[in-house]
Amino acid sequence: MTIYYKLQPCSLPGGHKKFRARVKYNGTYTMEDILELLDYHSAGVSRATLLAVFEEIHLLLERMLLEGYKIETPLGTYGLKIKGYFPGEEARFTDDNTLEIIIVPTERLIKAVTLKAKIRKKPSTVPEPSLQSYTNLAQPDSKNILTPGHMARVSGYDLKFDANDPQQGIFLRPVKNGNRSVAAGPSVRIEHMGLITGRKLIFQAPADLPVGMYVLEVKAMFGKANLRTGEFQDLLIVP
Repeated sequence: MTIYYKLQPCSLPGGHKKFRARVKYNGTYTMEDILELLDYHSAGVSRATLLAVFEEIHLLLERMLLEGYKIETPLGTYGLKIKGYFPGEEARFTDDNTLEIIIVPTERLIKAVTLKAKIRKKPSTVPEPSLQSYTNLAQPDSKNILTPGHMARVSGYDLKFDANDPQQGIFLRPVKNGNRSVAAGPSVRIEHMGLITGRKLIFQAPADLPVGMYVLEVKAMFGKANLRTGEFQDLLIVP
């Protein structure tokens, strides 16, 4: 029950520099992993039945949200939020506004995690690329969608690399079924760069990038022979 974190610099207005904590996850659980952990056999329930139930719940959540309802479940409360400003009381929803889903954990889950968790700092490590945020410049509100043939931006720390060295650069590693440890093919190196700095990278996704899920990697040389890799914690999706 230990939560590990690392500190990263955060520049504030006026030139002041402080540090913020970033949780270092021990891994990622997918639905398949959760089903493996569930003792569903003892309850006489098959994996197929459980998957069917989850699918029905998902469809019901979609329908109830689309009908304008708030849903309270043992897993959390689901609701909707409209973002963006309106110029006046008579204004209507436009392209300047967005509709987002809100998921709020239950009080039971909040208390269980915050009261039982042990917080520990990870030991300092050697410098490596740290990818903190990703933006699809063609669809800025699309979160983790990667659009083939369009530009995207990665922000973070220690991102700068030598574009002339084929070992270094931005790589997209295809994975199977959302499991970042199972490769679905060879990694794709990004060839078209718009900006390369220590804090920001702008690149063009290959136009022929196949549909699938990808791990976004940055590989950079530190010193003369230390090639190090940083990964973005969320998977990118080519729909």
